[in-house]
Amino acid sequence: MQLRWILFVLVVVHTSASGQQTRWNHRYDQTLVMKIACAIPDNKKGSVVLATFKEVLDLVRRTDQITLEAPKILYLVGWQYNGHDDKYPAFFAVNEHLKRPEDANARESLLWLMREAKKFHTTISLHINMTDAYDDSPLWDTYVKEDMLSKNEDGTLMVVGEYNGKKAYQVNYQREWEKGYAQKRIDSLLHLLPALKEAGTIHLDAWIARDSKGHRESAIQEAAYQQKVGRYWLSRGIEPTSEWVMDYMEGIIPFYWHFNARTTDQYLRQPASVVTGGHFNPDLKRSDFGLEFLFGTSMYGENHFPGWQRYRNKQFDGNWETGFMKDFFLQFPQYAFLNRLQRLSVTGKGENRMAAFSDSVVVSLKDSIIKRGNFVFRNHNQVLFPLTWRYDASYIAYSTQATMIDRPVPQQWKGKTTLGLFVLNKSGWQKEKEIPLRNGRMQFTLEAEKPVLLVPAGAAAVRATARAGDTTFIHHEVVTKIPQRFAYHQTLTYKLMLAEAGFDGKFRRRDNGVNKNYLNAEQALAVIGRLDKITLGMPKIVYLVGWQYNGHDSKYPALFEGNPAIKRSQDKDALESIRWLMKEARKYNTVVSLHINLFDAYEDSPLWDTYVNNNIIARRQDGSLMGGECGYPISYAQEWKTGFLQKRIDSLCSLLPLGEAGTIHVDAFHTWPPKPIQQADGSWRISLDKSITSPFLGFTPEDETKTQEKIYEYFGSKGIDVTSEGVDFLREQSFVQWQSMAWWYNNREQYLKWPASVYCGGEDRSDWGKLFGTSMHVEEEARIDPVGLPGVKAAFCQKTLIWYYLNRLDRLFLVDRDGYRMVQFSGGVKTEIGQGVFRLYEGNALLAEGSDVCMPASWIDSKSMIAYSRDGYEKRTWRLPAAFRKATQAEIFVVTANGTEKKGSTKISKGQLRLQLSPDEMVWIKIK
Repeated sequence: MQLRWILFVLVVVHTSASGQQTRWNHRYDQTLVMKIACAIPDNKKGSVVLATFKEVLDLVRRTDQITLEAPKILYLVGWQYNGHDDKYPAFFAVNEHLKRPEDANARESLLWLMREAKKFHTTISLHINMTDAYDDSPLWDTYVKEDMLSKNEDGTLMVVGEYNGKKAYQVNYQREWEKGYAQKRIDSLLHLLPALKEAGTIHLDAWIARDSKGHRESAIQEAAYQQKVGRYWLSRGIEPTSEWVMDYMEGIIPFYWHFNARTTDQYLRQPASVVTGGHFNPDLKRSDFGLEFLFGTSMYGENHFPGWQRYRNKQFDGNWETGFMKDFFLQFPQYAFLNRLQRLSVTGKGENRMAAFSDSVVVSLKDSIIKRGNFVFRNHNQVLFPLTWRYDASYIAYSTQATMIDRPVPQQWKGKTTLGLFVLNKSGWQKEKEIPLRNGRMQFTLEAEKPVLLVPAGAAAVRATARAGDTTFIHHEVVTKIPQRFAYHQTLTYKLMLAEAGFDGKFRRRDNGVNKNYLNAEQALAVIGRLDKITLGMPKIVYLVGWQYNGHDSKYPALFEGNPAIKRSQDKDALESIRWLMKEARKYNTVVSLHINLFDAYEDSPLWDTYVNNNIIARRQDGSLMGGECGYPISYAQEWKTGFLQKRIDSLCSLLPLGEAGTIHVDAFHTWPPKPIQQADGSWRISLDKSITSPFLGFTPEDETKTQEKIYEYFGSKGIDVTSEGVDFLREQSFVQWQSMAWWYNNREQYLKWPASVYCGGEDRSDWGKLFGTSMHVEEEARIDPVGLPGVKAAFCQKTLIWYYLNRLDRLFLVDRDGYRMVQFSGGVKTEIGQGVFRLYEGNALLAEGSDVCMPASWIDSKSMIAYSRDGYEKRTWRLPAAFRKATQAEIFVVTANGTEKKGSTKISKGQLRLQLSPDEMVWIKIK
């Protein structure tokens, strides 16, 4: 493979509209990103094969053993045509020389490899080029004819290199984009290999913007179109990585192969979760290589794999593992460890520099030492690092020279008495022996270039069980969402039942005139105020249920009159009272909006005759009206086609300031209705099977789904988010692009699909709700006792407080086995349920156990915590999270629906807080 040592620096004024992006498909700062050379052209219209797809999988399997199952991305070089750099700008055929004998073609083999590699914690993707064009490409004539190649000042085509004996010409990014060919190339590749969307990443080699003087276009202009291409990849759910650092690609590219063009200030300004890189190219001698040790560096990988070594060195003896292990153990554990810490400062100059990180970690370039207090993680080429991607508190020890290790045990091992020592052989890591931990120290002999895995007693069995299939690593789907007005994962969203209409009969067809009132507008505001005091000002949204006609479910599909029972005496009508309530609630950190229904119709609705005459209400095949479980279902497709749906929404928005509220709850926003089915014995059952809403009209569920998308977008055009009752209940899809919150959230897979910032609940009463975090509904408690709000304080502390905290973290993996469930989050946070007891930890600080909690309340400020106990306790000592460890004093305030009252002050000693709580007592802790 011919490498291109071209240092390209482009200075562009760049403003990121969204700020730093930290949520990528992959945690590149915790992932070993490598390439593997599969083939290069032999210049005889054939390939020099370096690794077939089957051989790649064998290497993937072995590297997974060596790397202790670290998450990995492997980009395939030379996967196309006859190998690396062949036939660009086309990339529409898989190299047939790489196929497995049992497959019909190489594409099948490549898709097989992408599937199989996932079993070994490896994402397979492609190494491609969007810069170069060759005159033997299937696209050459098109790119010349359409003037999509850059030119020199004299009008000749710009040559940017020579590879495989052929000249490479520069693709003009602006012209390619404006003519739509960049988009077509990307879409064609995704059509060829749909699994790339699941991979979620791709590597764009030599992606360099240059002047096109023949077109009078500057490199800065070209860079602007590079950005468009990068964003197009992102819109397709795929993150582009690239070869050389480009500062103007912040928020578009998360990872660079060569990370040379970095400065100390950039490392300190941008955390690795925003942008990181593989390694510093050693050929660029003017680079500041000291930054690699100060902040950590990864490894290339491709230079070690046997096919490439054999091609470069005919005397290669086949031993690729020794060099690979040396690179990996001296670099990646340090890289992953430091990347999890906050970068604080760098002092000194040149070789005398020292970098300070959070958690008291210090890196000394002069001494080649990394330590925390008296615990040394690295001393020159001797390393002892925690394996951040594992959950068994394991460390790796490695040295280039034989040595005796005599160290204090790390903090995670406090209380452990025995250490399992594992060594690597051809079949994997095997336990060699156990060593005792005496007086808080460990002692063992380390052979040269022989890595040793250290696992404290009790943890090794957990890891062994995990291999049996009880561990699921979490990789969220990529979602392109329409803009949302609210961060629902950080907002308590609840309902208030104002009134209920009465209905007669088994299936409600019209209300009976009963208007059962629970709260008027003034009483609702009082509840909103009490809840604001209990939640200490947490942001909130409340949807009013039963605000219309005779209450909940009354008179749909009409939405045009308020319920007179909720009116204040001084207002002319109920709608004026709702407007007053929406305005006043803002004083209590609360947005008020409506709970509505767009799917049901009732016989006594003012719109009944209109909707019947326009065939909007569901009909059977014979034309008779078809009732649902509640009322009669509506065909969204027909209502939209006739324009009545848009009129309903427009009318409602003209009556109440919903655009200002910015959110609305659409109840029972189903795609097909629950249908009553009479059985042979005369009894009834409700069918939830997928079906056509109105057989008479013939609109399919797919048609109804498309119309639902239009409804979301129509509300969105008015600045209104839509939340709903469920995620995918009685629906073909979750509508995740448009909806961010569901009232009920009760499926484990939903937590795995999306981070809370993309889609959240709502309430989930399952174990997974406890482990990932569940909020509360409030509606029933407020209906029963709107003054006392029984159970709300407990629900807030035991549910929403934890939900809010966990929703700010990345979900890493879960464990599910008999009698034990656990979810691991970023920041050292984990939740678990063992022997029926829920616990929440941040590092070694226990924040919640059973019905007791003591944890941060960051929406208040950075020095606030909340504690609660259902049963109370005389004395309980809580170890505080790391952020509060240096505090010495705390003020304690009792929290009730009436506000806060000071209870007293207490000392914090050695990061520990002692509390006394009465049963059902909630306190606000102000850390000093």
